[in-house]
Amino acid sequence: MTLQYIQNTIVCAPDELREPLHKLTCMQLIRTLGKRYLELYGEIAELDVMIAALVDELALGLIPAM
Repeated sequence: MTLQYIQNTIVCAPDELREPLHKLTCMQLIRTLGKRYLELYGEIAELDVMIAALVDELALGLIPAM
């Protein structure tokens, strides 16, 4: 079901994204998208740390400690 959703999303994607993905096998597609997910997840984690540092520096006390 998830693979079908991914394939349907690719069909609607812009040409520059769709073309390289369209030729991949199911396993290649899963690996490619999984790798991209992990890269983005890491970037989000880094940005969260940077944002937290800025908030601590500029607006200490506005956000309760977790």
